[in-house]
Amino acid sequence: MPKNIKGEQAAVLTSAQFKRLLKIISATTHAKRDTLLMLISFGLGLRAIEIASLCLKNVLSPTGKVIEEVALPRTKNDMTRRVYFTDPRLKKALLEYIHERKETAAQKHLPYSLHQPLFLSQKGIAFTNKTLQKRFEKLYRLAR
Repeated sequence: MPKNIKGEQAAVLTSAQFKRLLKIISATTHAKRDTLLMLISFGLGLRAIEIASLCLKNVLSPTGKVIEEVALPRTKNDMTRRVYFTDPRLKKALLEYIHERKETAAQKHLPYSLHQPLFLSQKGIAFTNKTLQKRFEKLYRLAR
């Protein structure tokens, strides 16, 4: 069983808890980002280190279309691993989050590039696997 940053058994949500969590997240400040984080983690089974390593170019083509077969840039033990962004709910959440990212970048006169990390923290910087683990722990607590 996976361990969290404190060396404890990682939280595993039931389907009902996951649905409840998505509903709770929808009313938070970073709803689109956190919804996508949870769909990628729960739906694709990605680890925090794998999610933190994703860049926009890994999941979006230069024309802005979702890349359905994604080769993960960093995995546990540096093993080659592919995941599939084919679930309609995941694709919708990804495109909504990207739209929000572009709008925020334009409003704040910040750069937007496919070379940027997929997920940015509240401070506008990339998540590390440790900060992402902490975010997941906080979100999981909301569902319990």
